[in-house]
Amino acid sequence: MSRRIGLRTMPSTGAKKPCPSGEQIVNGGFETGDFTGWTATGDANIISAFPSPHSGSYCVAITAPPGASGSISQTLTTPVPTACITETSTFKLWIHSRYGWSPPGGGLFTAIITYTDGSQTTVNREITVDETNVWIEWDLKPFLEAGKTIQSIQIIIENHYTTSAVDDISLIP
Repeated sequence: MSRRIGLRTMPSTGAKKPCPSGEQIVNGGFETGDFTGWTATGDANIISAFPSPHSGSYCVAITAPPGASGSISQTLTTPVPTACITETSTFKLWIHSRYGWSPPGGGLFTAIITYTDGSQTTVNREITVDETNVWIEWDLKPFLEAGKTIQSIQIIIENHYTTSAVDDISLIP
């Protein structure tokens, strides 16, 4: 006489979650013509001209007078472990600003990356006179903290002169 013993599969305590694939940012080019996927605050607006978007038909801009500011933020549907971000991954956005000839100069952009443990990485980028009126690629990969998992991103735009804009935000592990 023999008996069958049922076996259960138990998850490993050290098991790693697989890396998500494909674009993780919803509406990163703002091609819906609105803030679908984003939370916007302050003077952030979807525009289609001046500056012309980096690509597509729309971008986010602060077009109000100097000193205006706004932000956009998005919580990822699937958090992304920084271990999934490799040399071939993309984590970038494009920024544009006019430059004022008196201080403080061009627009100031701040990226705040929040991790699932509640910690944050904050990175600032100000447009210089040599970068006036052109779209500048801003790669965020070098600023990520090892061993963390990305939960959300916030972009703060401070307009120091006339118009500052953001477009084509992308996170592809």
